[in-house]
Amino acid sequence: MAPLLKNVRFRMIVLASLWVPVFCCFVWRAYHLQITRHKELKEKARIKYLAKVKIIGKRGEIFDADGNLLVANMPRISIAFSPHAAIHDAFDKYDKSNKPEVRAKAPALREQRRRKLALIFSQVFHKPFMEYYRALEPFHTVIAKDGTVRQKRNQYILLEREAEKKTADLLKAKLAEAKLSRILPTFSFKNIYVRNHPKGTLAADLLGYTDVVNDKEQAKGGIERALNKSMQSTDGMHRFERARRGGVLSYGEQSLSEASDGKDVYLTIRENIQAILEEELDAAFAKWNPDNIYAAIADPRTGDILALAQRPTWNPSDRSTFVKNQTGTRFATETYEPGSVFKPFFVGKALDWGVVTPSEQFDCENGSWLYAGKVLRDVGRYGMLTTGEILKKSSNVGAAKVGLKLGDLRLNEVRRIFGFGQRTGLPFVRESRGYVPQLPRAKVDSTRVPIGYTTNITMLQLLRGYCAIATGKLPKLNIIDRYRDTENGKDIIHPRAVPVPVFENSEAHKQLVDMLCTVTAKDGTGKRAAIPGYEVAGKTGTARKHIPKRGYVPGAYFTSFAGFVPARNPELVMVVTVDQPRGKNLGGGTVSAPIFKQTLERVLRILLIPPDFPE
Repeated sequence: MAPLLKNVRFRMIVLASLWVPVFCCFVWRAYHLQITRHKELKEKARIKYLAKVKIIGKRGEIFDADGNLLVANMPRISIAFSPHAAIHDAFDKYDKSNKPEVRAKAPALREQRRRKLALIFSQVFHKPFMEYYRALEPFHTVIAKDGTVRQKRNQYILLEREAEKKTADLLKAKLAEAKLSRILPTFSFKNIYVRNHPKGTLAADLLGYTDVVNDKEQAKGGIERALNKSMQSTDGMHRFERARRGGVLSYGEQSLSEASDGKDVYLTIRENIQAILEEELDAAFAKWNPDNIYAAIADPRTGDILALAQRPTWNPSDRSTFVKNQTGTRFATETYEPGSVFKPFFVGKALDWGVVTPSEQFDCENGSWLYAGKVLRDVGRYGMLTTGEILKKSSNVGAAKVGLKLGDLRLNEVRRIFGFGQRTGLPFVRESRGYVPQLPRAKVDSTRVPIGYTTNITMLQLLRGYCAIATGKLPKLNIIDRYRDTENGKDIIHPRAVPVPVFENSEAHKQLVDMLCTVTAKDGTGKRAAIPGYEVAGKTGTARKHIPKRGYVPGAYFTSFAGFVPARNPELVMVVTVDQPRGKNLGGGTVSAPIFKQTLERVLRILLIPPDFPE
């Protein structure tokens, strides 16, 4: 018996010596996993059962001053797909089979699925079958910099960037019909918002547009870019524990950071006035076939822009109409020599400073005057003209002689006082200051500045200058009326700067307005701008077009008309500039003045502004 007990004891010792180390290993392993790597493994587990869903904020929308919607947000779905996961990985089990006949089936099954998906995509998204068939290649051939060739997984293709919900639903239905619902996890259905211009081309260049670059929305031009920070939204995030099938566990860990919508923007423009202006520009563009037309209407008392447009234009909802060099805020960036429409600024300040009087006469040299070795000509053979008649007849010789009486330093000061060479106060990113060379320079320049040459300006600077002529005070132009905080619904009024007086003598200002009213009289150069029942003050301008490296091109002109109405109590200022019209009688009085008249005649009617001379 003793030997048996001894044998059993020996066996127990052997087993203990074998199992105790194993047990110690288990204990050490458990300690390592539960204590040492606790944080690391817990975080890995969280990744498995925690889900994140991005909450998309809305970009601020754009309205006119009366609350009419100009740019809206539309809900859309961005649909993407992983060809490698749906076509190659789906049949991995065949590749791993020990049976050769099973492994041999994999290529045919992948090809069958590829064709089936290409057919479904072509039916849903209305594009050619072969386009999708080629895109669904599970691998891409990539050539590295060192020339080596390798295969890269094709894990992402964008099927539709801005799909409607019905399109996404149709895709899911087609997949279910083909018994492919199980591959839905290889699709990405991302809820997004896209910009929509419900009014089409209306104010398109002013409003600008947004584009998607690397799945991020970027503002491109116009108000969209200028006010991007105010309108931009902030995305939120919903983090939650998910059940096995992907649903939210009601008792699990959750956190929510709300999305923040951007501010809505209300512009100073009014849709009905903008529409009238654009209709008239379309008619003029068809008639004169110019390179460009720029036009704007403003309230001279506040500097609020009521309408702002250019031609040619485009439709932001149809990107095929986009032409790079014909879009953008060219009314703020393109400069030109204004011609005779510039003369009232110098005549007005000459009156204000007592340099000339309204009845003072100037010898206009029968329309041809040699000064500093250069000949200056008038359209007509004018002899002696008063200061007022110089504007009425638009005499270059007479205006040049007024400029000589002012002198170089005062010519510089006039341009500064009326804001030329300065930005207008509008938020456009690339607004030009223009080109305002300071005198003295060449002797002849002293006679060219007061007739609208040597100085390059924008149409918006001219608009602001005529607001100052209309009221006697230079305003900052405004395009923003107010913002609306979408979180609390409160309006934030955009502040207006106090206009700066530009005339020291109110009588001189009145005299200048009287002179500009004669321009639109029956025998004035701007007679086609006259509006029945209203007293209109304004000035025509026809400037030769200077093209870089070519100089002044024969037959190429900028024709302008700038004016205000009612002349004695101005409520509307309008400027229109036509770049290189084509046809006969190409002058500011024949091309641009009728656009002014036809536009403001309609605007006065809808604004119920009473006439000066009731019938």
